[in-house]
Amino acid sequence: MCFFCRCYNEAARNPLSVIQQEAFIFNSSIEKNVTMFGDFVPGQVEAAIEGAGWTLSAARTDTTKIVVTHDPNEAVLRRFDAVAVLIGGRLRELGSFEELLEARGFLYSMLTLSAAAED
Repeated sequence: MCFFCRCYNEAARNPLSVIQQEAFIFNSSIEKNVTMFGDFVPGQVEAAIEGAGWTLSAARTDTTKIVVTHDPNEAVLRRFDAVAVLIGGRLRELGSFEELLEARGFLYSMLTLSAAAED
């Protein structure tokens, strides 16, 4: 079994996965992204691409993603349908990015402070 398939099988058994906030994809073929430009036997590459097929399919469909961040980045937060603000493990704000800005609550304060610190 190829390295990618072995990693996928191990990860599939784990109920929790971590996905970095900024996924890095090479501006190249699917083959090069799967092998990360390494040299592999063609059969191994095909098996890895087949194993990665579910990921490519999921990327084309609607998915539910829960993203946890400590960085109140406006450009990132605007991309989501809903934003939940947790303080001390409790839900304090929930709504679209625009709704939360209009409410002028905690998220608004964080973005205002962050912008002021950058100036």
